[in-house]
Amino acid sequence: MSSRRDRDLECAAPLPAVGAADQVISGAKPGNMVDGSWVGQPSTSTRTDADLIEQFLRERCSRSAHTESSYRAQLRRLGWFCRWKGLRTVREMQRELWSDFRDYLKRPPAEHVMVRSVGYGNPAWAPFRTPLSERSAQQAEVIVRGFYAWLADPAIGEIAIDPVRSIRTHVARRSATKAGVHRFLGEEQLAYVERAIAQMPADTDVQLRIKARASWVVELALKTGLRASEIARADSSMIQPSASAGEMVLHISRKGGIESELPLLIETVLAYDAYLAAYGLVFRRSPALPLVLPVRISVEALRSAPKGLTRNHVWKVFKDIMLASADLAAVEGNEHAADRLRQASTHWMRHTFGTSLVDAGADIRSVRDLMDHGSITTTNQYMHRPADKLRADLRLLVHKKT
Repeated sequence: MSSRRDRDLECAAPLPAVGAADQVISGAKPGNMVDGSWVGQPSTSTRTDADLIEQFLRERCSRSAHTESSYRAQLRRLGWFCRWKGLRTVREMQRELWSDFRDYLKRPPAEHVMVRSVGYGNPAWAPFRTPLSERSAQQAEVIVRGFYAWLADPAIGEIAIDPVRSIRTHVARRSATKAGVHRFLGEEQLAYVERAIAQMPADTDVQLRIKARASWVVELALKTGLRASEIARADSSMIQPSASAGEMVLHISRKGGIESELPLLIETVLAYDAYLAAYGLVFRRSPALPLVLPVRISVEALRSAPKGLTRNHVWKVFKDIMLASADLAAVEGNEHAADRLRQASTHWMRHTFGTSLVDAGADIRSVRDLMDHGSITTTNQYMHRPADKLRADLRLLVHKKT
């Protein structure tokens, strides 16, 4: 009997009835189709689509669980699309269906969208929570195109030709005034975050730890630019003295498994000490501890290599802080700040870190290295100018005449 996982990754046999949609094929069709005819040599492969997808993920995403999760989500959508179109395998994709797949990503049928968010494996699970945005759809296209190029590689040999090889992924040009990174918090919104944390109760040990954790994770994100996944896997043993006297660095495995040495401000180290004090701990006298600890944890557990938070839990910690800050802004009638804060998440804090560095006059190459960008082109997105600065510069024309 096939697993739920296999059924999601595989296309079904032709769909005369709902039950037939769960019949997963085990073999491959010969080659693939061009103009309605099969091309290429008959394949003797007995590998299922699920087998091939798992191999593809192992080869392309072995260093990052987050990247693997993203790739898997897009390939599941491909499988559901192919099944919806009556194909028996993702290897039957044709060039003529690509525009339909593009539309599917942005406008999936209602039955492919979850009515409410449920965990994978739940019968009500579907490949979409909401239709994809233009940018998310473009990223999905890139992943799926990479998968078909891989299938057509002679070393894999599962399809005769790549059906979407010469099709370009459409990237809509953004105007100069809308380009750049815009998902970041300005001083006004950060002031609400600071006040919301200050107003958190601290009457019990649990409340004290929640408040200390909120203060610490915001400080950590704003002074390091770490991703949520990096915060989740970092521990105190990674904080080490640097070659410069009195300075500290964080040795951490970053995106793609790249080992990095990230400079730390002494203020950040002191903030970590203040956070640990809520647990009765001192940084330099404690065993290796996760940088972010669970709130409810016993003294015995703290002494025996406790587990830290998951990436999703770190995201939720930040989200709760942002929502509390948004409530504070809304009470004061500042709907613009409230709206920004409701949208904010861990990655907004990372963007805030990069934006703050650029606005403070930091060398763009330093910003690239601190943010662990693979290309300076990515970092250049932080060199945007906010609307108020554009307007002020525009008024220079008026001042010049006077």
